[in-house]
Amino acid sequence: MSQVLYRKYRPQILDELIGQPHITQTLKNAFAQNLFAQAYFLTGPKGTGKTSTARIIAKAANCTSKAKIKPCGKCDNCHEISEGSALDLIEIDAASNRGIEEIRDLREKVNFLPVAGRFKVYIIDEVHMLTPEAFNALLKTLEEPPSHIIFILCTTEPQKVPQTIISRCQRFDFKRATIADLILRLKQIAKSEKLEIADEALRLIAQNASGGFRDAETLLDQVIAHVKDGKNQKVELEKIQEILGVTDDQALSQLVDYLVARDTRLAILHLNKISDLGFNMLQFTRNLLEYLRALLLIANNVGEDLVEVTAEQYDVMQRQAENLDHQFLVKIIEAFSEAENDLKNVQIAQLPLELAAIKITQTQTSPTSSDEGFSPKSSETSGRHPKEEAKGNLADIKGQNQSSRAQMVKNVAATDKPIQKLQSEAAKSYQYQKIMDLAEVVNKWPEVLRAVKSHNHSIEACLKATRPKAIENNFLILEVFYPFHKERIEDKKHRDIIESVFAETFKVKLYLKCELSAKEKAKDEKTQGMIKTAQEILNGKMIE
Repeated sequence: MSQVLYRKYRPQILDELIGQPHITQTLKNAFAQNLFAQAYFLTGPKGTGKTSTARIIAKAANCTSKAKIKPCGKCDNCHEISEGSALDLIEIDAASNRGIEEIRDLREKVNFLPVAGRFKVYIIDEVHMLTPEAFNALLKTLEEPPSHIIFILCTTEPQKVPQTIISRCQRFDFKRATIADLILRLKQIAKSEKLEIADEALRLIAQNASGGFRDAETLLDQVIAHVKDGKNQKVELEKIQEILGVTDDQALSQLVDYLVARDTRLAILHLNKISDLGFNMLQFTRNLLEYLRALLLIANNVGEDLVEVTAEQYDVMQRQAENLDHQFLVKIIEAFSEAENDLKNVQIAQLPLELAAIKITQTQTSPTSSDEGFSPKSSETSGRHPKEEAKGNLADIKGQNQSSRAQMVKNVAATDKPIQKLQSEAAKSYQYQKIMDLAEVVNKWPEVLRAVKSHNHSIEACLKATRPKAIENNFLILEVFYPFHKERIEDKKHRDIIESVFAETFKVKLYLKCELSAKEKAKDEKTQGMIKTAQEILNGKMIE
């Protein structure tokens, strides 16, 4: 039976542990002097080698080789630990054995001597999951442990472990793997598996591994399973994108260019193309945020130390960063960070990204250090340059304002109505004269959701799964994808809340109208047809 890669290529000796030189060198020196602590505390991100290091410590402690470099990896004790059959190595998952009874049982068994080796080693994984009572029981053993016992505590969340426990252990902090370290490891495995894979493809896998060797090896495992025969075939970047559902930096760079150019249409088309190709939109957003962070670091002259990309990629990003205003870049990051959070709660994966793109492309902040800010309107319809369009719009608005002021002066002079009543009527008139634009609604939709949420959380959740479709005669038409959501939103109490939020947000009276999506409407009509047929056949009637 074949093994998964992360088990098959688990480091067996310290020299195979990549990216943690501060840990391997310390342990090598200790092993050479035959010095072993009573307890070790290994902490760091997932997939960085904590459990592998714990097993290496167990091997070194029980290795029967007389060589200075331990573990040898060849003696019976080393083999048994590698295969998971050693009686003197006990691995405990604290997530499923977290209570005081399990720790009491451990305390009773620690008094038994090792069977074959010099030490009995207890590895407690995810130790932060233990209950406070279990920690107290473990502390009693750590205070005065038997001389033949070694405890190795592993965790990804050291802040949840009591300081009284940590202070009795030798602590080793594992670092997140760098892109270079991950690529090195992947190359070693690909060579052993006789898999020819392009450097760009390896880099893409490494970039999507979240700094963990195990994640990188799992992704490579997926690639090998997809490739026919799994051997003697060249795997290119495009194949990796198809298998893993991720994009390369070119797609990210292109989207940033559209955002900087204030091209709402191309930005939204680009996002939908990525979605239609089957890419994971959450992973795409995370990759985009990494890319934007890199641009921000490069723009602030700290990129060379912190950005892990090829020299060619760095040059491209540097040219892009030079033309970007820092504050505009920060606003892009903020908008897509909010979109990442919203992605977990929506039915339409690309909707939060579309809203973020609209928000950015229609913001008042200057995208470049040299451009003058303008309020973007659709220049495609007028055929004019955006700046000329802006001037025209400003002139129109100025003329309208002057006309409105003159009319208001005439009204005040010709009537004895109280000022308050005049203001009320003027406001009412303004509400119906103002022409709403769908783009403005979409741009302010996150603001609407936040306002509705303050009144009713469940209605805000229903609205998140809708899409502003059109504005017709002071009616905002929402496309709804589920009949249940339509019923909830159209409830009078809920409708009143939503319409009051519309008035506050858009400063115009808008009425709500829901329309089922074409797909759901067809389903509903089919269901109604089946009910009608059943009534005719069974001579029945509907009970309300």
